[in-house]
Amino acid sequence: MYLQSLIRRVSTLSASEPDTGRLVVEAVAELAESLRANRVDLSLNGRHAAHESEPETLSAPRFLYSRPIAVRGVEYGRLEVELRGTPDGIRPDVVLLSLETAALILAGAAERHRLEADRAKRKAQLKHVTGEVENAKLLARATGIIADLRGVSMEAARHWLAAESARTRRSIAELADRIILYRQSGAPREIAS
Repeated sequence: MYLQSLIRRVSTLSASEPDTGRLVVEAVAELAESLRANRVDLSLNGRHAAHESEPETLSAPRFLYSRPIAVRGVEYGRLEVELRGTPDGIRPDVVLLSLETAALILAGAAERHRLEADRAKRKAQLKHVTGEVENAKLLARATGIIADLRGVSMEAARHWLAAESARTRRSIAELADRIILYRQSGAPREIAS
């Protein structure tokens, strides 16, 4: 039965297509062709595609399908299909089940795409925070070295580091790194004013 092949193709497409925009366009084309639909309208994760064939002047009975695409209570879009009767005399409940299955498959793909985007965003945030922590550790270590070498308080060492950064037009992180390297090199136990 060609509705089984429709489900197989939508499943393969949703599993292999990483771009939501292309997935929407290709799924609409697949649904329109397989069901010989008069109209298919699909939105998924903010992407939208539609297909509309020439309107028929005959007043044949219509089969309408309009449902949100959702999984676990999260709505990712909407699928609407309009047919002039069911294809090749297939029972409407079989067509409905096929459309429900296709919508569920697309919802799974939409959720996977959203989770992958969230994961990439979290990974970037983690990288940024890790960099900030490393810079803070570097700054604390350099401030301690300055305070020790110059015999001043930590607060005075932070002010000296900020002033030196402005004077030399180097970032505080770069200056802190140089101070730590200076200390590790066994240089004299003082830093010029």
